[in-house]
Amino acid sequence: GDFCDQAAAASESGDEAVDEPVEEPITEPEVTDGPEEVTCVNGASDGAGGCTCWDDATYFGDACEFTCRADRCNGRGMCRPGTAVCDCDDPSNWAGDFCDQAAAASESGDEAVDEPVEEPITEPEVTDGPEEVTCVNGASDGAGGCT
Repeated sequence: GDFCDQAAAASESGDEAVDEPVEEPITEPEVTDGPEEVTCVNGASDGAGGCTCWDDATYFGDACEFTCRADRCNGRGMCRPGTAVCDCDDPSNWAGDFCDQAAAASESGDEAVDEPVEEPITEPEVTDGPEEVTCVNGASDGAGGCT
């Protein structure tokens, strides 16, 4: 051929050459140097295809996509670093690896009940108005600021 892309071969009779196309070689898929990078939600790539969570008491999962308090500890604790269990915020009321078991006995004293403990509501302190301020380069405006 004009661009050396065809091999010369003898015809079946053997007396002249014919142009035949040369097949392209099969190429192997590209080999990478390591695992595919992952998107870490609450952490950074560990360079080996996984994630290192920013704080393993707060985040867990392959991409650090879960929060310990909400997703593992039932809103009642934080993950114990290096384990799959929780440290309960209020161990006198909640127990278990996932802070999912009531630690207090029922009124009859027979068995523990799994009921949330209600915290008392604290009313905000009522004041008579804005707090008086000391103005260094001005006068009090009577509303807690300076003029």
